[in-house]
Amino acid sequence: MSQLAAARRRLHSIRSLIRQGEPFSAVQVLREAVSIMFSEPLMKSEKREFQRMISDASYYIVCDQHIRKLAPELELAYVPGRERVFLAKVDMLLEKIDEKVHEDAQEAARLLLEDKMRQDMELGRQMLDAGLMDDARGVFAELAREHQNCGKLLHDIGGSFLRAGAYADAVCYLEEALKLEPGSLPVSSSLAVALRRMGRYAEAERVYLEALREGNGAPHLLFNLGRLYVDWKKWDRAVKAAQCALRLEPGFSEARRLLEYSERERESLTYLTNTSNVDNFSLIFYSYRKMPEPGPDRFYRLSSSVAYPFSYPFFAHSLQFLQEYNLVIENKNFSEKFFFLQ
Repeated sequence: MSQLAAARRRLHSIRSLIRQGEPFSAVQVLREAVSIMFSEPLMKSEKREFQRMISDASYYIVCDQHIRKLAPELELAYVPGRERVFLAKVDMLLEKIDEKVHEDAQEAARLLLEDKMRQDMELGRQMLDAGLMDDARGVFAELAREHQNCGKLLHDIGGSFLRAGAYADAVCYLEEALKLEPGSLPVSSSLAVALRRMGRYAEAERVYLEALREGNGAPHLLFNLGRLYVDWKKWDRAVKAAQCALRLEPGFSEARRLLEYSERERESLTYLTNTSNVDNFSLIFYSYRKMPEPGPDRFYRLSSSVAYPFSYPFFAHSLQFLQEYNLVIENKNFSEKFFFLQ
């Protein structure tokens, strides 16, 4: 087959390639056919034939939606006598196509990697749900090694351990996530929750305060700080945190309940630590020890002057206090009586 016959065949195939959804292949075929035509001597009738075929092929290509999206400003009209200009435009279009193919390949690889990451994350979570803690640790450790600079992934892994109650593992991953995403409110909150549940209150407080200093004064962050102070039994700080949350969001109902609870607990503790109430407390404690099933309603029948801190909602706190006081009496360690009242 002669070079011109090959060029004819290529030009005739362009419309079929466009219809098959292969416009990029069509541009490459056009470039090859035009190169052959320009390098071969042509008779006048052959030149007119090829000019018409090139014009038709160019029209099919520029009308394709993929080509228009890739190079909307490109004009690919063939003008006899300006073959070099036409070839330069075809070459420019081919460069754009090469860039697009490279980008598409990168995107495909990225999507495959993300899909594998999602599958591994789901596998690790399933292992945690099944109680296979060591297996889950292995899956997550490998995943973290493959994506060691992905703060979001480390946060997700830490969150999975947090929900599973593996707080030490959660802290390890969340601390690394916070290094990659300093000041991140979601990461800071998750880390502080894990530390709080481990009883590492001072460290949890430091994480919350650092997030607040970064400008993340979100009401929910202040609310969680208040919950930390409740666990820590620092009632004054819990009250202040709840008040700050309510100043930012007056309709924050959970913060309102936190404030009311903290104020009641603080007031109850103040009453119990007041040495002027020691005699009243002794009276209540004596009655408490005589009751087979103490309850908040029973304390009301003692005396209106001494029943207040043992009425609902203070009863839970006070009952624990009385139980501890009972152990002191039973152990005859009376010197500890005032320790409980400090």
